[in-house]
Amino acid sequence: MPAEWKAAFNLRGGGKNKEDSRMLAVLRYPHAADFLKRKKDAGRAEALLIAAYGARKVGREEENLDIPD
Repeated sequence: MPAEWKAAFNLRGGGKNKEDSRMLAVLRYPHAADFLKRKKDAGRAEALLIAAYGARKVGREEENLDIPD
Protein backbone atom coordinates (compact mmCIF):
# COMPACT_ATOMS: atom_id res chain seq x y z
CA MET A 1 0.00 0.00 0.00
CA PRO A 2 1.63 3.29 -1.09
CA ALA A 3 0.49 5.29 1.92
CA GLU A 4 2.34 2.96 4.29
CA TRP A 5 5.81 3.02 2.74
CA LYS A 6 5.55 6.70 1.79
CA ALA A 7 4.60 7.61 5.35
CA ALA A 8 7.64 5.70 6.63
CA PHE A 9 9.83 8.06 4.57
CA ASN A 10 7.73 11.18 5.28
CA LEU A 11 6.69 11.47 1.63
CA ARG A 12 3.35 12.85 0.47
CA GLY A 13 1.18 11.70 -2.40
CA GLY A 14 0.82 13.48 -5.72
CA GLY A 15 2.99 14.23 -8.72
CA LYS A 16 5.60 16.24 -6.81
CA ASN A 17 6.12 13.20 -4.63
CA LYS A 18 7.83 11.39 -7.52
CA GLU A 19 10.63 13.95 -7.55
CA ASP A 20 10.79 13.91 -3.75
CA SER A 21 11.17 10.11 -3.88
CA ARG A 22 13.96 10.40 -6.44
CA MET A 23 15.84 12.98 -4.40
CA LEU A 24 15.46 10.97 -1.19
CA ALA A 25 16.76 7.81 -2.87
CA VAL A 26 19.80 9.71 -4.21
CA LEU A 27 20.52 11.06 -0.72
CA ARG A 28 20.08 7.70 1.00
CA TYR A 29 21.87 5.65 -1.66
CA PRO A 30 24.50 7.87 -3.32
CA HIS A 31 26.10 4.80 -4.92
CA ALA A 32 22.88 4.44 -6.97
CA ALA A 33 22.84 8.09 -8.11
CA ASP A 34 23.84 7.22 -11.68
CA PHE A 35 20.69 5.10 -11.99
CA LEU A 36 18.53 7.91 -10.60
CA LYS A 37 19.80 11.09 -12.26
CA ARG A 38 16.94 11.68 -14.70
CA LYS A 39 13.52 12.91 -13.66
CA LYS A 40 11.98 9.89 -15.36
CA ASP A 41 13.97 7.61 -13.01
CA ALA A 42 11.47 8.33 -10.23
CA GLY A 43 9.98 4.86 -10.66
CA ARG A 44 13.38 3.29 -9.99
CA ALA A 45 13.78 5.49 -6.94
CA GLU A 46 10.40 4.46 -5.59
CA ALA A 47 11.24 0.80 -6.20
CA LEU A 48 14.46 1.25 -4.21
CA LEU A 49 12.61 2.94 -1.36
CA ILE A 50 9.92 0.24 -1.35
CA ALA A 51 12.64 -2.42 -1.14
CA ALA A 52 14.29 -0.56 1.75
CA TYR A 53 10.93 -0.28 3.52
CA GLY A 54 10.24 -3.99 3.01
CA ALA A 55 13.69 -4.96 4.25
CA ARG A 56 13.21 -2.85 7.36
CA LYS A 57 9.75 -4.31 7.93
CA VAL A 58 11.03 -7.91 7.89
CA GLY A 59 13.95 -7.00 10.13
CA ARG A 60 16.79 -6.84 7.62
CA GLU A 61 19.15 -3.91 7.47
CA GLU A 62 18.47 -1.75 4.43
CA GLU A 63 22.19 -1.05 4.10
CA ASN A 64 22.53 -4.66 2.93
CA LEU A 65 20.59 -3.90 -0.25
CA ASP A 66 22.96 -4.41 -3.14
CA ILE A 67 22.80 -2.07 -6.12
CA PRO A 68 24.35 -3.64 -9.24
CA ASP A 69 27.12 -1.69 -10.97
